[in-house]
Amino acid sequence: MSHGHGQVELAAGPARRARRVLAAITVPLLLATLIGLAVLWPRGDTPVGSQPDPFAGAQFVTAEVVEVTGETGKEVRAELADGSGEVVPVQVPPEIMAAGVDPGDSIRVFFTATAMGSGSPYVFVDFVRDVPLVLLTAVYVLVVLAVARVRGLMAIVGLVASMGIVVAFLLPALMAGGPPLPVTLVGASAMMFIAVYLAHGISVRTTTALLGTFVGLAVTTFLASWATGAAELSGGQLGRLDHDERHAARGGAA
Repeated sequence: MSHGHGQVELAAGPARRARRVLAAITVPLLLATLIGLAVLWPRGDTPVGSQPDPFAGAQFVTAEVVEVTGETGKEVRAELADGSGEVVPVQVPPEIMAAGVDPGDSIRVFFTATAMGSGSPYVFVDFVRDVPLVLLTAVYVLVVLAVARVRGLMAIVGLVASMGIVVAFLLPALMAGGPPLPVTLVGASAMMFIAVYLAHGISVRTTTALLGTFVGLAVTTFLASWATGAAELSGGQLGRLDHDERHAARGGAA
């Protein structure tokens, strides 16, 4: 018993030291990620969802196909889903017609008032896929919950939270002219912390995997930074210039 007890103590000692070492590395990385989010978080107006519409009177509307005419520029006739019952001609690209458009299909079209005198003001954009996508998502969630139960639920929560970081931080910061490599590194680090720990829990094994992934991410970011400078790629500088131009324009307007 004492020998067995000694073995347990011997295993517990290195485990405690490993946890301390991992915590000493992980906690500063977490703090650095939070500070990076605070510093790089986009402030004020960003181009995301705020671009002015280049066409006067333009809007997206939904409609239901009632007839496929095949006539050039007016390939289908569709009833607008605004309650008016109006049936309008819709211009549909040839590749979409070849793939198949049938009566009863729900479509999203782009209406341009300025095109009313020169042709069909309604142009096909895409099929309305809300119902099948919602059903597919529901089936996916049910399968994950049935197989992985609570752990699967946490993985889904981590996935949704990661997508939230992309939508709320990563894309707005990049489009606002933020430094691409630091923004990407901070955003990816935040997604890793959320997704990995929610999906797999906090443990020595999980933290080790997280740190290994972070090292790979840091090396990739370093190589990307070096390659961008060595190849004289100007994408980041262009983003910075656009950002400066927008600030200068606002300053001049003031």
